[in-house]
Amino acid sequence: MKNNYHRGNRALKSLGNIVTDTFNHLENLHLDKSKKDIFKDLVGEMGKAINERNLEEAKKITGLILSDVLGYEKARASFIVNNYLNKNSGWGEDN
Repeated sequence: MKNNYHRGNRALKSLGNIVTDTFNHLENLHLDKSKKDIFKDLVGEMGKAINERNLEEAKKITGLILSDVLGYEKARASFIVNNYLNKNSGWGEDN
């Protein structure tokens, strides 16, 4: 049976792209200092997860960035993470 989700380095790169896009638009997001501090801490954890090739941790951290920093509901954040990794969703890079 074919797996419809990116795995390994490709999945980590896709999740890293979400974090990078958030970072690149941080000034335009008008976040308060506490949200920026949370984001800074989560970016450090994300770097560690990517270096360790820990996909589950990277998915969790990306979800936290979407919910705790950007204000998405947890279910919506989870939906975004899973769909970003889905090869058939049309999201992300080279789907």
